[in-house]
Amino acid sequence: MKARNRHYRNLVIRASAGTGKTFELSNRFLGLALANEPLDGILATTFTRKAAGEILNRVLKRLGEAVLDADKLAELSAQVGDSSLNRQRGLHVLGNLVHALHRLRVGTLDSFFIQIAQSFSLELALSHGWQIADEIEDRRLRAEAIRMVLQDGPTRDTVRLLNLLTKGEAARPVSQQIATLVNNLYDVFLETPAGAWRSIPRHKPLGQAELAAALATLANVELADVRTLERARREDLDRAQSEHWEEFLTKGLAAKVLDESLQYCRISIPTEVAAVYRPLVSHAKAILIGQIANQTVATRRLLERFDAAYQQLKAVSRTLRFEDVTRMLGQGWVAERIDEIGYRLDVQLQHLLLDEFQDTSPPQWRALQPFARRVADGGKRRSFFCVGDIKQAIYGWRGGVAEIMEVVTSTLPRLATTALNKSWRSSPAVIDTVNRVFGNLTGSSVMQKYAAAARQWSDRFTPHTTALAELPGYCQLVAAPRAAAGAKQYAVTQAFAARAIAALNDQCPTHTVGVLVRDNETVARLIYELRRIGVAASEEGGVSLVNSPAVQVVLSLLTLADHPGDTAARFHLAHSPLAAKLRLAHHTDSAAAWRVSEQVRRDLMTDGYGPVLYGWTEALAPSCDRRDRNRLRQLVEIAYAYDDARVTPRVADFVSLVQQQKVEDPTAANVRVMTIHQAKGLEFDLVVLPQLDVRLTGQVPQVVVRRPNPAGPVDLVCRYLSEPLRAVLPSELGRVFDEHQ
Repeated sequence: MKARNRHYRNLVIRASAGTGKTFELSNRFLGLALANEPLDGILATTFTRKAAGEILNRVLKRLGEAVLDADKLAELSAQVGDSSLNRQRGLHVLGNLVHALHRLRVGTLDSFFIQIAQSFSLELALSHGWQIADEIEDRRLRAEAIRMVLQDGPTRDTVRLLNLLTKGEAARPVSQQIATLVNNLYDVFLETPAGAWRSIPRHKPLGQAELAAALATLANVELADVRTLERARREDLDRAQSEHWEEFLTKGLAAKVLDESLQYCRISIPTEVAAVYRPLVSHAKAILIGQIANQTVATRRLLERFDAAYQQLKAVSRTLRFEDVTRMLGQGWVAERIDEIGYRLDVQLQHLLLDEFQDTSPPQWRALQPFARRVADGGKRRSFFCVGDIKQAIYGWRGGVAEIMEVVTSTLPRLATTALNKSWRSSPAVIDTVNRVFGNLTGSSVMQKYAAAARQWSDRFTPHTTALAELPGYCQLVAAPRAAAGAKQYAVTQAFAARAIAALNDQCPTHTVGVLVRDNETVARLIYELRRIGVAASEEGGVSLVNSPAVQVVLSLLTLADHPGDTAARFHLAHSPLAAKLRLAHHTDSAAAWRVSEQVRRDLMTDGYGPVLYGWTEALAPSCDRRDRNRLRQLVEIAYAYDDARVTPRVADFVSLVQQQKVEDPTAANVRVMTIHQAKGLEFDLVVLPQLDVRLTGQVPQVVVRRPNPAGPVDLVCRYLSEPLRAVLPSELGRVFDEHQ
């Protein structure tokens, strides 16, 4: 194969962190551009606009440097395998890239799918002027759909469904229960056929007469005066007679008969006693499996009702989610119209370059697969290039399936695979630590509970190396002090982490410090702890503006506009820097509160939210520090955007928007606090991980699913069961839970 033709190879690269996958992708793009391939026929995708911008920036920067520097030109020539590359040709290709910037397809998968959908709105039966709903609008539509479920559906039916879901033990408001169900399971619902929710095999319990006979036999069984067994038998009988079947199977002698150990408190259970228990154990299993099946079916029925209301509201508002578009395209639609898509987009895709592929969801792959098949099997002028690493899969919460990397290699023809494990980012100390921790997970006491997962990881793990052999580095694991009685360990740990970060910042004042956590709540907490001890930190996790006292004053004023009788808002304003400007001296002054409310509503209607809030922030600014002034500025930006987009008659709608919207507070500080997701692809001199004390398995799901093929549809859904109860499940269902864990 000639050097220049290597850019037409179908290639999958498994690239560990810092090993140069973006470099390899930009190499492929540059190689194709230098081979005079149509630039708009190259689709390069990744998961965020920021990462897409980095890819495009890398392509332009490398080519720009090459035409300005002879050494860089020679370096690029060797890297892309094109010995004929010279400055003149490099300038020509760079000019083509710059002139074609508006036609380059370097972006997210979502943006590519949206472009297709916009070109086929009529064929997809989409409303004229449809658009993607932002997070706030979508949340409002979901809340309204839940209200419709509760208001329009038969109350008795809703209550019965919720009783099935919660076993009659609901402790939260009904709307909150449905909202949790929708947030966690709606995407699963959309991806699964109705039959998948009815796949749990049911078993026939004992009839009434048979049950009575079995209970009588248990009541009269002889236990040879063994007091421990006799006491356990009496307790088991009470549970069975009270129909507390879950306790019956997880405690006492019944639990030991169920797991076939036949040992209770180191005492052997006689064979004849075990025989007496077995009919009741089978009955209890049938009852509990029936309850699980009923709960699973009830879950789908509630989601069906929500979906009907939600789809109706989206149709009226002419909005869709990104996932809606992806799902439409992935249902065989693209495969049937792939030639027409090329015509509408004014180009046939000839090369696919896919970054971070391990985070691709099955619906995304189904929509993309027809393009992948065509370019992978389309001759020497077409190619497929994919880079990813299942160890870096961090988007499972939004549908990503890491094993999809394996699907690609088994689905597409003529694929070559290679691995990148040499880091160009980390010091030997870091790499040695990675190898020490992750190279022997099967020997870790922490992982004994997850032995199968540890083995699977170890089978795939390849020891890492680094090209930066002389780069100094240091790794340290430090345990935070134990919280005193009455104190919360979380707060103690984060305060301890803040002091450690401050010490690092003092020791290395010119170094960047990346503080990487798991959630935005911890971002806010660490920012608070750092600023409390005088450490400037850039807040990049995205948090609500309500963590600013100054913003809370403005929100209280807006709340008063809608609810002049709100005494909490009155009290807050009467004791704020705005009190004199508002002439609200005391929160008990109802006449003043009504006057302020009327004036605020009039100003908002006349001038708009942006100008009015700007005036209030000017009045508050002298009482604020730099951070609060910045938060007020961000509030004003939200207000102006609100004026341009979606003003409603209720001031409370804007207050709700501010409370829900996440904003960042980036600064030039050396210390940068963010979530692990946001840190992907970034580099720091020092990294602190202050949240290693969390559960490995994360949040307990509401359902587990079976997907025979990582890229295929779900064919079985089952409500989640705690570990002690899984013994009641048929072996087929038990394997689903094991695979989930």
